[in-house]
Amino acid sequence: MSHENDLSQLPISEHDHSFVRINVLDQLRILRTFLEVSEAIALGNLHIHGVVHDPERNISHQILETQPTNV
Repeated sequence: MSHENDLSQLPISEHDHSFVRINVLDQLRILRTFLEVSEAIALGNLHIHGVVHDPERNISHQILETQPTNV
């Protein structure tokens, strides 16, 4: 998945933060491809999320992917 064009449009200060958020979303998508994870999600026994911490601002953001992506 390429996000180069999207990231190149951002100011440098936001580039790294956006890249990290995109990476977390990609990792959540990949995690859903594991059979055990996808089955547990389908049964309602598992909910996954990601967390991104910004050390400069000392703020953490929870990233939810509410809809499964096609795997």
